[in-house]
Amino acid sequence: MLPALVSRLPEWVRIVVLSREDPPVLSKLHAFEPPDVILDHFQLENDQDIRRYVRHSLAKLPFSDVDFEKASTQSTGVNPDNNCEFGMDQVVELIARRSEGLFLYAVNVVQAITEGRLHLHELAELPVGMGAYLQQFFGSHFADHEMYRNRVRPVLEVLCAAYEPLPLATLVRDSSSSGAFFVDVASGHERLGHWAAREYQALTRSNASEFVNLNYELEATGDEKLKAKIYIVRNACNHLMQAPGEDCMQLVAAFAADEKFQLARRLLHVRAEGLQSFFHGDISREKAQELLARRQPHRVGSFLIRYTSRQRTYCASFVAAIDDATGAPKFRHNLIHHLENGSYSTVPPAEVTEKTILYPDLISFVEQYQRKGVLTAPVARDAPLNREISSNADESNPGQ
Repeated sequence: MLPALVSRLPEWVRIVVLSREDPPVLSKLHAFEPPDVILDHFQLENDQDIRRYVRHSLAKLPFSDVDFEKASTQSTGVNPDNNCEFGMDQVVELIARRSEGLFLYAVNVVQAITEGRLHLHELAELPVGMGAYLQQFFGSHFADHEMYRNRVRPVLEVLCAAYEPLPLATLVRDSSSSGAFFVDVASGHERLGHWAAREYQALTRSNASEFVNLNYELEATGDEKLKAKIYIVRNACNHLMQAPGEDCMQLVAAFAADEKFQLARRLLHVRAEGLQSFFHGDISREKAQELLARRQPHRVGSFLIRYTSRQRTYCASFVAAIDDATGAPKFRHNLIHHLENGSYSTVPPAEVTEKTILYPDLISFVEQYQRKGVLTAPVARDAPLNREISSNADESNPGQ
């Protein structure tokens, strides 16, 4: 989401990204040439921070039951002592060294101690490094491998495969380097893909337009049923294409042939991309027709929205038909009037009545005419919109 958003932000916006050196993350951000901050230069400060954090967090805990001699012999190299202050030094040194400079390791160990999941006399058995610690954590929590394989692993596979947070009800319903705790992400994609296909078929069986009429503006309201439907539109095909098996490919083909599902995906795309996906600013009729004609092959329903300074209003330019003899596109240009109350209409302000259909913004206008099949394929604008929209708003108050 971040790479797509950056091109639409003003130049003065700066973003700080914190991440491990994960190749998929680095590849997506490579085009922006982000400056690297090498944390190895701050290794001493980082090590001191870990020690201060451990000492402060464990200051009030008793150390009478810790086998400091065993711990120091195995790891710290510090001679044991019986006083509490020296005992604290040993604990801090042991956790800090075995964390290998990873703050997350220290946080997990401290949390385990304070919650009673790790006892002080067990510190000598702490492994070195975060990977080994998590392996030990899983081993202690899921000693019954059969139970893990049947009840825990399916949920973890779904979590690993999910492209965004899922409703809890979905997780409950679809519930080698890691040994017995290996999680197969492909199986997670398969579970989510099959779940999405079942839900889509069940809902459209009772209402064929269930997904065409989704209100994407309400996604942030917390309605779990709406979120699940939007998740299906956004990610069903992605999950199925990442999953093994011929049945998954057959479901992908079924989604691809489903006109209403494809319409729902186009509506989602317009809502997600906003004006950038179809608005071209102040351009002439001739320029609009040139842009529409560039799209090959020509398609009825290809469209863009433009601002016409001559009439001080907006215009929907689209391909209305294809000439049977020449194959050339035939264009139409319909005005979209911006009313004083900020809404939009296909009729002039003087002709607006109580029965006139009004649209709160240009995206809502496009969505409605996509549902009608008039505007089907937006012609996206290449350059960012932010400056032109701001200047248009200052000069003519178009509201979008």
